[in-house]
Amino acid sequence: MIRSDQHVRWKVLPNVNYGRDLNAQIPGAPNFYYGEVVQSKIAVKHGIENIPTEIEWKRAEAFAQNVLQPLRNRFGALHLESWFRCIELNTHKDIGGSTVGFHPTGGGGDIERLDGGSLMEMLEWAYHNLKEFGEIIAEHFPNGWVHIGYIAGDNRRKLKLKDATHHFVRVSIEELKELYA
Repeated sequence: MIRSDQHVRWKVLPNVNYGRDLNAQIPGAPNFYYGEVVQSKIAVKHGIENIPTEIEWKRAEAFAQNVLQPLRNRFGALHLESWFRCIELNTHKDIGGSTVGFHPTGGGGDIERLDGGSLMEMLEWAYHNLKEFGEIIAEHFPNGWVHIGYIAGDNRRKLKLKDATHHFVRVSIEELKELYA
């Protein structure tokens, strides 16, 4: 569906059919909208059509229902710095991502708290309370964001720390608490 005003509310390209009404709420996640899934300043700047496939839309809906809405219910308003990224966007030099990972599946997001609370508190709550997740990454802590990767059935429960030089290391929740609690 194309709405002539979709680029006004969301950071998306105008006159592009994203496959959903971007102003519609995601079923089962009433605090989240389809526009949040695909918006990207970098995609707009470089003319990249960040359009999920139907499978990727379904994964984004499941991510909203099983990760974002529970976090929203617990911590209040959240900011998604990034959610779905098509391969072209994820591998763009301004992002530096890869062809694999959770963002290109629709099941990954970079989440910030808007209430000024601790990211470590949110990460720890997610680690202990989400029923399943593939990975949680403490990115650029303590002032960065929490990346969560979710695809139904993938319950690897990996916990990682990412530093400013984009190096990842697996950590335990105890190690993260020691560093940032």
